[in-house]
Amino acid sequence: MIRHALPLLVLFAFHSRAAEPVHLTPEAGGDGSGAGLALERAVAGAAKEIVLHAGTYRLEKPLILDGSHSGLTIRAAEGESVILSGGKVLPLTWTAGEGGGFSAAVPKDMAEIDSL
Repeated sequence: MIRHALPLLVLFAFHSRAAEPVHLTPEAGGDGSGAGLALERAVAGAAKEIVLHAGTYRLEKPLILDGSHSGLTIRAAEGESVILSGGKVLPLTWTAGEGGGFSAAVPKDMAEIDSL
């Protein structure tokens, strides 16, 4: 009897752990830069529910979901506002120009900017 109960106990422990929601916050890099990676890892894991806490989650690449993610819920924590952004923060220093306009040099590693 004990021999048959052990596999059920292990299965129950695995199922219970996988059923727990994964909670994420955008503080990873202070600017949300590591939060997108944490979200990617949570999606790739066995989580069935991912709860995002208030803030901006900066995604370095598209978050791809397919049939293997059936049943996965990604949601904001109750009463909290969440932004998933594929945009990049530009570290610009603006200088005043003639006629009231402003200009800034774009970093060389961000040569391809199609819109601001």
